[in-house]
Amino acid sequence: SFKIFIVIFSLLILLFLSKQIPNNKFSPPILTVSFIIIGYIAAHIKNPKNYNNYYKKQNSVGKVITIQIKEKLKSTTFHQKYIGKIIAINSFSSTGNILLSIEKKYSQTLNIDQLIVAKPDFKLISPPLNPYQFDYRNYLAKKHVYEQVLLRKGEFEVIEKPKHTLKGF
Repeated sequence: SFKIFIVIFSLLILLFLSKQIPNNKFSPPILTVSFIIIGYIAAHIKNPKNYNNYYKKQNSVGKVITIQIKEKLKSTTFHQKYIGKIIAINSFSSTGNILLSIEKKYSQTLNIDQLIVAKPDFKLISPPLNPYQFDYRNYLAKKHVYEQVLLRKGEFEVIEKPKHTLKGF
């Protein structure tokens, strides 16, 4: 993050200096390059894979994982689906998004911002079976969701008193 600060600070200095010189022919290229770099930095910050505490960089097999419900998706016949944000692995801070599939017949509906604790087995999201079929894996990858977890009754516990965000009210 310090490198990002240095790059942004350097760009601001270049922009300031380019405005100080009258009839500067270099101002439009500097602005173009600065907007491209700012866009790259924004995309880099948004992707959880770029952080050291990303859940795939840690050994999460068989460990207790705390997941916050971020978004409720359309449910299927047998599963309720959510996008969950990994908060912690064995009480150590972690980050990353996963697709949660919870069996309908065994569980209550979860609300946005609720926390659950589980020992999940991560699986890759299935690619489309037929050519030209909608690629759900690619769609979720654009939301930075790369793996899914199937939870049944007794495999997770809901933590009461969640903190609320604006989306969760």
